[in-house]
Amino acid sequence: MEVTSTPAVYVRTMTDGPTPAPPTTKYVVIGESAGRTMDEIMAVYPRHRTVVDEFVDRGEVVGIGPFTDGGNMAIFRTEAAAEEFARRDPFIREGLVASFTIRPWVDAQLT
Repeated sequence: MEVTSTPAVYVRTMTDGPTPAPPTTKYVVIGESAGRTMDEIMAVYPRHRTVVDEFVDRGEVVGIGPFTDGGNMAIFRTEAAAEEFARRDPFIREGLVASFTIRPWVDAQLT
């Protein structure tokens, strides 16, 4: 297997075996923790979970969850879904996330 990369694209080629699917772009919402207490987080969690479930049911979420050292990440199939989630997520709207970014991610493995 040969692996090459450039700043914007990750490409994997295999010299034997099946040809891998072409890379696709996903959109990652990366949130920085506002340092709230677990009680404050859990008070908002049911509303957050309702929004997450909507996106999961629509097939928009690839993965979502907290980092072990604070903050969080969510991977979406489209930029529009990532932006809509950021507008609607109670964790962001109610200040449990201090700041967030949405970054495109070239995915060479997941479908």
